[in-house]
Amino acid sequence: MHVADLGPLAVSDGEVTRAIPGLRTQTLLGRLLVEAPRWVSASALIEAVWAERAGTDRRPALDTLLWRVRGHLAGMSGQGSLVSTDGHYRLDLTDDQVDSARLLAAVPETGRLLDAGRPAAAAELAASVLALWRGDFLGSLGDQTWAEARGRALDEATERLHHLRWAALLQTGDLAAVLAETADWTVRHPLSEAAWALRIRAQLAAGRIPDALASYRAVRTHLVTELGTEPGEELRRLHRAVLQGDAPPPATTDPRPEVVAVAGPEPVLPWTDPLFLGRDVETARVLDLLDGHRLVTVAGSGGAGKTTLAVQVARRWAETAVGVVRFADLSFVGPGSVPDGPALASVIVSTLGLSTAGTGLDPLLRAVERHRTLLVLDNCEQVAATCAHLLAALLSRAPTVRVLLTSRVPLEVPGEALCRLAPLGDADAAVLLRRRLELAGVPRKHGDEAAVGAICAAVDNLPLGLDLAAARARTFDLIEVARSLTVEPERVVRAGPGPYRHRSLISAVDWSVRGLTSVQRILLGRLSAFDSPFDLPAAEQVCTGGAVRGGDVANLLAELVRQSLVVPAGPPGPGRSWFRLLVPVRAVARRELRRSGDLAVTTHRLDATLSAVLSARPRAVADGGWLDRFDLLWPTVRAALPRLTDDRPTRGALATAVCLLGVLRHRSAEALAVLDGIVASPAGAGDPVVAAATEVVRTYRADKWTVGGAPAAVSAARILVDAVPGPGHDQAFDAAEMAVLLAVAAWRCDAYSDADRVLEVTAPLITAVGDPALELAHRGIGHLNHLPADDPELFATSLAGARADHPRAVACGAELAAFLAEVTRAVAATIQGRPAEALAATGGQLGHFLAWGNRDLGDQLEQRAVLLAQTGRFAPAARFFGAAAAERARSGLGGESLGRYSDLAQDAARSTLGDGFAAEWSAGRSRGAALLTDPDPADSPVAPAS
Repeated sequence: MHVADLGPLAVSDGEVTRAIPGLRTQTLLGRLLVEAPRWVSASALIEAVWAERAGTDRRPALDTLLWRVRGHLAGMSGQGSLVSTDGHYRLDLTDDQVDSARLLAAVPETGRLLDAGRPAAAAELAASVLALWRGDFLGSLGDQTWAEARGRALDEATERLHHLRWAALLQTGDLAAVLAETADWTVRHPLSEAAWALRIRAQLAAGRIPDALASYRAVRTHLVTELGTEPGEELRRLHRAVLQGDAPPPATTDPRPEVVAVAGPEPVLPWTDPLFLGRDVETARVLDLLDGHRLVTVAGSGGAGKTTLAVQVARRWAETAVGVVRFADLSFVGPGSVPDGPALASVIVSTLGLSTAGTGLDPLLRAVERHRTLLVLDNCEQVAATCAHLLAALLSRAPTVRVLLTSRVPLEVPGEALCRLAPLGDADAAVLLRRRLELAGVPRKHGDEAAVGAICAAVDNLPLGLDLAAARARTFDLIEVARSLTVEPERVVRAGPGPYRHRSLISAVDWSVRGLTSVQRILLGRLSAFDSPFDLPAAEQVCTGGAVRGGDVANLLAELVRQSLVVPAGPPGPGRSWFRLLVPVRAVARRELRRSGDLAVTTHRLDATLSAVLSARPRAVADGGWLDRFDLLWPTVRAALPRLTDDRPTRGALATAVCLLGVLRHRSAEALAVLDGIVASPAGAGDPVVAAATEVVRTYRADKWTVGGAPAAVSAARILVDAVPGPGHDQAFDAAEMAVLLAVAAWRCDAYSDADRVLEVTAPLITAVGDPALELAHRGIGHLNHLPADDPELFATSLAGARADHPRAVACGAELAAFLAEVTRAVAATIQGRPAEALAATGGQLGHFLAWGNRDLGDQLEQRAVLLAQTGRFAPAARFFGAAAAERARSGLGGESLGRYSDLAQDAARSTLGDGFAAEWSAGRSRGAALLTDPDPADSPVAPAS
């Protein structure tokens, strides 16, 4: 009995051929054939047959169809060809019994006959197998999703068989057949270089030199016009031989397919999305790990693309290594269904479609020990413990085996190398979504960029989420898709077939959550209170209580990280780790929190934690380390704003922190919106600290070339002093900080007289509060503000005061005051015409600038560019101008802060460097702020020795 599937499905006993009646019966048999001899789950069969109407209620109907298939096979002497176990089914057929399998197997066999010097036999075999085609693969079923990969493989194998047959006919001298068949083939496949090369060889062998040249011109025209590329090396060598009158060179491009597993059979890998973007680093890392380790695990959350990465790695490994690749998907193996390693080994062997004869590990060892083998085990998280025991035994007994696993949890066994798969980067995610939308037939519209960004953010750049969104966009507008993913992600479900864990982002997370203990579920739910990254101290404060003991939070958190439900978010500085929940995980965790009844008490603990963070801010105008932490917690703080602004001290601390975030972290527009919202609220109306903070941000981001002074800053300072009379007031310290920042903002706008008035109005408040750091900063802005005055005595006094105050500021940790002192020194040197001294001072001011918490490096970059130009170092000056432009574009702050000084310096650099200015400028733009934070020696503020 054999199955004819290279056309409408039929079965034959060698004498009688019968078509398979009924579309559903054909679909069921076709689905089994595509996977043969691997096992197929009942749910996969139901999805193939009933598609979107699939469900558990289809099981009786499936049993009926299976009975019919068994009857058709048994009627053709195929009794026992359909076997089943534990809800899984497979066809127990050999390659010779299935036409498509015969075709795939004929490719390497034809190649072996050619290598053995038997071209006539090779041509005869290829012709006999190619004659099996009776129409489209599986007839009308060939375009089904589950059949696409097999169909593509058959198309490739068919093309390769034609190439092998023509190569064989060339060796037998049947030039007429080659010329006739390649003439038709190259018309239908004009980009097939292998076919053109064989045609040209036949033309040369027949002495038809002009025809060979015409063929080369034709294929080159097709390649250049349609692909923008020149012919490959084989065609170019043939062309050179014709032009030089030489004999045709020996073929260097074998028309036969590359044998992926040189020492064994070609690997059968699942079809994965060809849009494999943004994973070059991870692919290279896993390949490197496989070079030095025998067990490599790709771990990550559901929907991150672990299977796709593993398949790509397996293909790359097979291209460069001499060995065999074997792939087994273990997603259908439920927890507890395999009691030990030997039982799991049997499941793997069955999944691979290999002989199960023997006991224990023997069948699996037979499959892998003869060759250098890469065993890929996909979706191992449900049997991780059993898998660990199995691989410990397997790797010890089969030294030529390497294992690549995908799992949501690492195995935690000796020798395991781990690659954690994070979501895609923003740019890669946007490109991937755009490509998926194109494939889905969604037209591109003007203004879609915002919706694309919102969708990527809503699915946390997870490839599965992007796939779901693109499918959804076939029906709904992109804005609607973004809104539904943000508001109700559980309702965005994949239509059509697919495993449950990939039907939606929520189901992908449920797949992992269902294996947690009750205490782990409670902790995960409480962590969902954070809308942003969190650190361990914050997690302990918010999550401790009831079943979760404070001392257990670290261990529980570590386990959730191991399970890929909590992911590292990257520390802002040494000694503090940060974590976060991916968007779909947070949605499921919040569902768990609501179900547990802990929502109210968890929210109360969160508010207390955030208030404690605000009250713990070092009182020195700003502190880089504290501001880093607040920056990461900011989305959580913003979500809690309505609950945090009722208490006046907390409100003042919050306004100060938001102000600093706005002016030091490129968030001025967001900070203004938040502060304006607090001012408009009943609790914040009339609060002088909030009003002052708002004016600081507004003045700081103003265009100093058009603002015409900072009178509003002066008014805000007066209101501040009137409302907060002295140190006994509960907002006195916040008011004093705002006084300093108002003066800094006015000075930054070149509103020197207004800055003086702010300093004068607020001096009594600063003195009354009595904080050394604030006094030094207040005095420091005065020194800096007085330098432009046309008064030599005041200039000298200000410079001397800044020099004296700098060591005092360093001693008491007043980074803003120390920064202002160094800026004063640099500005004074510039005014006095000593740019080299000013340039040297910029190195000292940068350290204080960063320690203060400021990340707005555009001014720093531009200042150094101007000074480099003034010292005659025009190439690094051009680089710093480019870096300043990049930093301002990143921060949203446009324009040069140094105005005509910057223009003059750039003109001088352009004049000196000529065309080289643009190249240096572009090099600086590509590096951005790294020119300051990670400088090359050529960019140092100290001139290199000549």
